[in-house]
Amino acid sequence: VKLLKPNTPDYLKQEAIYCLWMLGDRRGANSLARIALDRTRESDQTRLMATEALGNNVRKPFIQRILAQAVLDPYVGVRKSALCAVGRLHD
Repeated sequence: VKLLKPNTPDYLKQEAIYCLWMLGDRRGANSLARIALDRTRESDQTRLMATEALGNNVRKPFIQRILAQAVLDPYVGVRKSALCAVGRLHD
């Protein structure tokens, strides 16, 4: 979770996102949400990974709102990831 800061290089941040995603770890939910919507500081690839990871391990109302915003993202990869994540929420 400590690697999910804006100044962390993309490759390390992406590895941390992947680990949280596969482990289903909820501790990084707030950071994943921030990354998913931060178009100014985060790369498209990092944002799409964070978006999809949210659907794998978090079922909180604020995550539903984040994913609803991500469905409208200008980058098609983030939009697709948001749709996949929403499908896994089971809400």
